[in-house]
Amino acid sequence: MSQASWLEVHMDLEHQLTVYDTRSAFRLHVQDASGRWSKADVLTMYGLNGNEDVQESDKDHVWDTVYQMYDTNGDGFIGEEEFVTGVDKGKELPDFGFGQGHHGDMEHEYEIHHFRQFHSPDDPEEAFNHPEDIQHEKDHHEMFHKHESPHLAPYKNIPPKFRHY
Repeated sequence: MSQASWLEVHMDLEHQLTVYDTRSAFRLHVQDASGRWSKADVLTMYGLNGNEDVQESDKDHVWDTVYQMYDTNGDGFIGEEEFVTGVDKGKELPDFGFGQGHHGDMEHEYEIHHFRQFHSPDDPEEAFNHPEDIQHEKDHHEMFHKHESPHLAPYKNIPPKFRHY
């Protein structure tokens, strides 16, 4: 039995698709109406666009590698026909070691990678005790407090329910 390609793993884990064709996989990852992949499209597919934990040189390496594999006309983009032809010739999207890629925001990723697998909408609050649940709640808390007004800084140690301003 052969090992799954990066794209197969990505399509399964990120899109919950095990049956698809090359064209549909390509089209799913075009972020605008251009019908072609730009650097942003490829980085988004790999979960690197907006990821501050990954160095720009690594992002450039991902784009350069994928671009060189598929862009046969040198226009700076990867068109659908270029991708399909490349795949037909045995070129597979490489696994750069960044995981299966991500497309959504924090909420979307939590939903598809944890909540759907371990919870139901009817779960009581006590059921949300996995490390992923705790981290998700912590991330929400940090996001909320990150956007607080600077004039509230002197009151940051006062629980919100006791603040009167």
